[in-house]
Amino acid sequence: MRINSQILYKQIVESIAQKNWEIYTAHEKLSTSKKINRPSDDTTSYIKATNYKVKLNSIAQFKKNVDYAEGSLKFVETQVNDLNDTFDRVDELTTLGLNATEDSVSRNAVAEELKNISYFMLGIANSKYEGNYVFSGLKSDQKSFPSITSTYNGDSGQINIPIDEVSFMGINFTGDKLFTFNGFPNESLTTPDNKHIYYATQTDNSLKIEIRDTDNTTVLKTINVANVMDGVYKLSEAFKKNDTLEARALSEIIPFSKNKAIIAQTEVGAKLSRLEKQQETMEESDAIYKKLLSNVQDTDITVVATEIANIQASLEALRLSSAKIFSQSLLDFLR
Repeated sequence: MRINSQILYKQIVESIAQKNWEIYTAHEKLSTSKKINRPSDDTTSYIKATNYKVKLNSIAQFKKNVDYAEGSLKFVETQVNDLNDTFDRVDELTTLGLNATEDSVSRNAVAEELKNISYFMLGIANSKYEGNYVFSGLKSDQKSFPSITSTYNGDSGQINIPIDEVSFMGINFTGDKLFTFNGFPNESLTTPDNKHIYYATQTDNSLKIEIRDTDNTTVLKTINVANVMDGVYKLSEAFKKNDTLEARALSEIIPFSKNKAIIAQTEVGAKLSRLEKQQETMEESDAIYKKLLSNVQDTDITVVATEIANIQASLEALRLSSAKIFSQSLLDFLR
């Protein structure tokens, strides 16, 4: 059976075109360092690579979230640590001021330092991280306490950030947990000189303190304390007036508030510890998926270089044989 020269020509042209395409794709692998550059290269591997890339992008976003959460919580931790240290100093000054051997001059010095501390604490309560008030809950664009005598201006909302596909973490600590009298026990106590002091938390989480005489009926004084800072300020005023009874009544807010700060320290520390472990987990996952992606899509440069050399040799042989075939005359086919 004779082969039509037109069919032969067509087959040779198609073979040369195929080899040229193979060289192109091989050079593409070499330039991109990827053995899969389009779905048609390997559909199954392309789908796997796409899924791995989606997973890696997700991990990258969670890593950013964890970094932001860590930064925010570390800032909160610093504020809470400062607050706790401040309560230690307030406790020392209160003990000094209530000492019976102290006179009005020394109590006035105590009062002045307590006053300064109260405003320092107000600064902590209204501290900002990246432009947001960290203790105002979801009302992060508003001060937690507009003034030292104001009640809490924020809310109890948690700012939650996803740290993996199923978990969220609250990155803020609301001011009602630290600077108000939410949870203060409604109780009474009796002083050494038989005066009676009553404590009652109000609906706005402020504190009402009532000092009664020895008959436990006659009200000598009522003190309304808007927040912890206000309590420290009023404590300073009591020492300034040399009123140890009022100072004694106000001193009860210190251990209560300090305990809240300790609880906050513990909670923030636990969250930071969890974030540290989460970072380690994500780094491990990131390395695993990068390895899987590399196995699927990355090419071996040496293998590709050898492939190109083989294809070029094959193409050259095809060209030589084609030249020989098409150099024949009509008489050659009539033999």
